Amino acid sequence: MARMRYDKHENRWYDEDGKPVKRCIDESDSELETAPGSSSGSASLYVTFSAVSAVGSFCKSFTKHEDILPIFTLETRTTLLEALLGHRTAAPVVKKTMETMYADAVVAFVASVHAKLKEATCEMDKVHVEDEIDMNDYIRVVQPFLEDVVLLSRMPAACRGAAKGAWELLLAIVSTTDPGEERSYSQPGERAPFDEAADELGLFLVQRRNEEEGVNFEFKADLEKLEEIKGTMALWFRWESESWFPKTMKALEGFAQERSATGN
Repeated sequence: MARMRYDKHENRWYDEDGKPVKRCIDESDSELETAPGSSSGSASLYVTFSAVSAVGSFCKSFTKHEDILPIFTLETRTTLLEALLGHRTAAPVVKKTMETMYADAVVAFVASVHAKLKEATCEMDKVHVEDEIDMNDYIRVVQPFLEDVVLLSRMPAACRGAAKGAWELLLAIVSTTDPGEERSYSQPGERAPFDEAADELGLFLVQRRNEEEGVNFEFKADLEKLEEIKGTMALWFRWESESWFPKTMKALEGFAQERSATGN
């Protein structure tokens, strides 16, 4: 491991080439130099302090979202930033990061999911171009995308646009399987067991959008659309043996349970 130098005036570490170190210092690093004037008896306390200081330096690098976006997935960033919010030193930096970084991250993520959804449904259109469209096939294709809706709905409130993105994605998923169109189901089935959970998710997104957009948000219009979503999902047929079904069920029901427990 290369040796590093600590500058007490700038409160930061430099590598052997004199370049600032942007990483979280591990307390187990045995070759870290102690600060000038520190005694061996206070070494462990100093290393702990320097590690905390390094966390602050590490967090500051997050303000440049173009550097961090390619490294972490959206879910990883969400978990990481929520954890850092509890760090009393890092909290102000994290708040700024969420305001600057997530705006781009959310837009990019939603656009990516929409593109994948469109690609998936286009493939189904090609298959059924001459045959009667079997909605079960479409349902099988779009069902996994509900997980992305749930992921967006769990984004911190500071992530402006996440609720709107999730709502638009939910509408796109449902419109693909709208029973009002000239499409048929190949076999009868039971009422979708997660329609209530999906309705709960939709209602939450409507409420969050109302908070985000204020007077510019047409609350009543989306509530009416919500009824259509509930009706459509109630007609979706499922096969418990499909691996993606229980996974999405768990995500939707888990979301509903979280909402019920927190009362939000």
